[in-house]
Amino acid sequence: MGEGNIQRDSRILIVGAGPAGLCTAVYLKNAGFKHVQVFEKSPRLGGKCRSLTVDGQSFDLGANYITSAYKRVRELAAHVGAGMYTERAGHTINVGNGQLQSILSFVLTKTTFFKLAWQALRYIVIRWRFRKLLTPAQPGFAHVPEHPELQGSFDDWLIKHDLDALRIMFKIPLTLMGYGDLKEIAAVYGLSYMSLGSFKDLGLFAANMPLRQWPKRFNQGYGRMFERLAAEVDVLTGVTIGTITRGDEIKVEYRLLEQELEREEGYPETATYDYLVLACPQLPGVLDFMDLSDEEQRLFKQVLINPFFVSTYIAPGTEEVAAVSFSLPQPEEGQPYVVTRQFPDNDFISIYTRGDREGKITREVVEHNNMRFLREIGAKDPKKHSFTVDDWAYFPHVPVEAVDKGFYTELDGLQGTNRTFYCGGLLAFELVETIAEHAHSLVKNHFVGEPKKK
Repeated sequence: MGEGNIQRDSRILIVGAGPAGLCTAVYLKNAGFKHVQVFEKSPRLGGKCRSLTVDGQSFDLGANYITSAYKRVRELAAHVGAGMYTERAGHTINVGNGQLQSILSFVLTKTTFFKLAWQALRYIVIRWRFRKLLTPAQPGFAHVPEHPELQGSFDDWLIKHDLDALRIMFKIPLTLMGYGDLKEIAAVYGLSYMSLGSFKDLGLFAANMPLRQWPKRFNQGYGRMFERLAAEVDVLTGVTIGTITRGDEIKVEYRLLEQELEREEGYPETATYDYLVLACPQLPGVLDFMDLSDEEQRLFKQVLINPFFVSTYIAPGTEEVAAVSFSLPQPEEGQPYVVTRQFPDNDFISIYTRGDREGKITREVVEHNNMRFLREIGAKDPKKHSFTVDDWAYFPHVPVEAVDKGFYTELDGLQGTNRTFYCGGLLAFELVETIAEHAHSLVKNHFVGEPKKK
């Protein structure tokens, strides 16, 4: 079921209007599917691609960078006319002594330039050798059990390939941007993040090389780019799904939030579809609106997330903070991991903080730690921005052992069962580019199918 050549007049429901859902909808539309609808619970589109405008300048609060490796994202951006600019240099910040230094300078306090440069060349060669096993050549991770060279933790993989100096460099973006310790994440996740193009671009960024062109940001933000894409497809926001029943067709009961002057009310609706695409997080509790099969329940119970807070402030006195500043040495959970100030002339900043899965680190704890951090780095009378504290269930993933033993092989084998398909960060790694590539592959392989040979 679902191996291509689905009728173009089929009714398709996509649940979730983040990058996965919107990319899938756009690719289905481009392939000629006429009846595609997207449901989104939130009143806002874009998922973790969230943009905010302050004093006429756009800020990204979730997804942010575009590297030269982002082929799909750049295609989508060109389609909607979303312009980009080259990001300013980043640096590290030591809260203990207030010292600011370039990312490369910090890394070189732990290793030598020669060793780092030699291992960077080795990584390029090895990563190039594996290129046909990773996105975009092979989106997803269903094939990992067949390839021992892709297995184990990313930390073990780097040690195995004599790339120990790169562990220091990779820890900065991977760990501090919320993906977890290199010992905790599968090698194939790290390799997906550090594609050849991104590795080159982020290396030049860390060294603050002159005339570099990458990474870039969207002039009006990632969220605005996806809002433009959403305008081309049928999206309903403010939808609360009651039940989804799967059988010969997909029956959905839901309530649609409607607003009349000052009154808001949810109106019950019922609709039927031929196929369902789950582009929302495949997490326990999120999919309570449908009866999951035993296989789905067993797989989704293995999924982990990394709670991640993004808080925003107006903080005069932080002019020295770069576009992205990493707190090093690595702080404890609940303490600021990253602080960004996208524009030197705008006091609006955002702070990224890793939470804990037990829920002991609350918003109040995070905000208390943030205010202390801001004062330590010289902020003068910082004020919390009025409406932006996001508490995200970030980076849906499974443990290293589950990846190696075939979690993704089993999940991929369920594609199309009960007229249901899956996409999103769990299946592709939580990057907009890998999600877009997986969505493209899903439509190509399961809906369109390969053209028949004559």
